Amino acid sequence: IGFDESKYASGVISYNKEDYGQCIKYLNELSHLGINERTSGNILLMLADSFEQIGRYKQAINHLEKLSKLDSEKYSDLVLIKQGIIFRKIGMNDRAYVAFKSLVENYPESQYTILAQEEISNIWSFMNKKFNKIIVILVLFNLLFANSRIVYTRPGLMMRVPTSSVQKAPYIFRTGFGVELHNFDPVNTAKGVYFDMELGR
Repeated sequence: IGFDESKYASGVISYNKEDYGQCIKYLNELSHLGINERTSGNILLMLADSFEQIGRYKQAINHLEKLSKLDSEKYSDLVLIKQGIIFRKIGMNDRAYVAFKSLVENYPESQYTILAQEEISNIWSFMNKKFNKIIVILVLFNLLFANSRIVYTRPGLMMRVPTSSVQKAPYIFRTGFGVELHNFDPVNTAKGVYFDMELGR
């Protein structure tokens, strides 16, 4: 069966009318055998865009991959920008980043380069916000499960606050208080205030 020009024309008309379901119905039935690369590329591009518009992203990606295999420089940058946008829509930011970066590096003169750079910036901004939220959650989690207590100490050979003196003072009265914060490993802290007074015999 040869290429059906009438179905192709009907598919193009449906696409221009934004009747994407009907466009897919016409163009999916066409054979790509014996047609030139340009026509084949147009069909794949319209199918990819139509599937994207109706939310069938997997099919859209499949048709973009077929389009990229045509080795047509006419569509290379367009394929990358559309792949990146679709990946970002479905939450695959890592693959979206690769597509946008590839476009910027390989096609710096493309009309889509500025858009790709903006998308890269948006991905970084999104990832930074996500990272900051994780940090806040971890800090709040630690605060919820942290413990505080009042700590009392008494004078002895091993004091919590080191002291030194050149005078003998065997009778020392020492009092004070301290506060310890735990569950911030390895940043556990202890603070204390102590008062000394020498007593005579």
